[in-house]
Amino acid sequence: MSSSVILPDDIREYHDPPEQVQEKIEQLMELIRNSKHMVIFTGAGVSTSAGIQDFRGYLTLAKQGIKSTLSDFTKIRPTIEHVAIYKLFEAGYLKHLISQNTDGFHLRSGIPITSISELHGNINIEKCPKCERSYWRKHDVRDYEIEVKGTHERIRHTTSRQCVYCHCNLRDTVVNCFDRTEGPHLFPLETAQDHLKLCDLYIILGSSLTVYPANYFSKYINCQQKPVVIVNLQKTSADDIASIRIFTEIKDVLIRLCEGFQLNINSGITDLETDLNFKEMIIMPYAIRKLDCIKEKTEYLKKKSETELMMFLTERRIAYEPPADAKIRKDHLVATVIRHCRKTVYWV
Repeated sequence: MSSSVILPDDIREYHDPPEQVQEKIEQLMELIRNSKHMVIFTGAGVSTSAGIQDFRGYLTLAKQGIKSTLSDFTKIRPTIEHVAIYKLFEAGYLKHLISQNTDGFHLRSGIPITSISELHGNINIEKCPKCERSYWRKHDVRDYEIEVKGTHERIRHTTSRQCVYCHCNLRDTVVNCFDRTEGPHLFPLETAQDHLKLCDLYIILGSSLTVYPANYFSKYINCQQKPVVIVNLQKTSADDIASIRIFTEIKDVLIRLCEGFQLNINSGITDLETDLNFKEMIIMPYAIRKLDCIKEKTEYLKKKSETELMMFLTERRIAYEPPADAKIRKDHLVATVIRHCRKTVYWV
């Protein structure tokens, strides 16, 4: 099943009067207080303040005959919108996040890999098709080298790296136009659907709901007689079923929600890409818990027993072959732990 897009007839922006916006935000806060499984869905509008073009911007340029250029997501930082969403998660209000964005900002801002369904993939993640391990890198993993006739650029899914465990060629996880929703792309969709079954409040931020199948999620929630809330400057196909419809900037709504719930969003913007404590994440299939980097210095690791050192490797599912010489086994174990665990976060 490939993603299909229905172009909107009306790409104009609309703005509610300030007093209406405030009234609607207060209504939304009451829904959030009473919710037990709130799910947020984000579209491109959440990332526009970071300088990334949304669908409306693309169409506007196209109508003017201006060719759109791709942003380098890895050179742009998450925004206050991403921080606010993370704060709602951290405080326990948000139970799961569904996103069509491939920029990776939600993960970079702190949302755990187990609490997000990135329907169209993540430019920082490449995956092994054999063992299904995923690797989160501090750069765009996609390969742009292959060109198609004319001016269109084709992105090859196979990257230039191999899985360190089974040595298969890794593949990026980004869903391009006309890609089939299968393999690495299917699991996020299934996870999203599982959370939608539990959802009692569905909030849509920054999406005109033009891409299938995500544009049908709101209809499912409505059929379950649960509230749907939409915050978007453009009209959407689900406006008629929204319990609360807010035409205003997403940032304004999220900031006021955090202020209303007394959540501090002024402590700085978290960005994993600028975190010097680690260089990558390795994500196992169906991961449920996080194992942080081993921070002990080498001299402290040498004081640990071989059993303790093996535990570091075993719980991260790292295969270990001991050296033939038993005398150097301890030093070899320490070196292996440092090589695999010093700068790498694992999700298992």
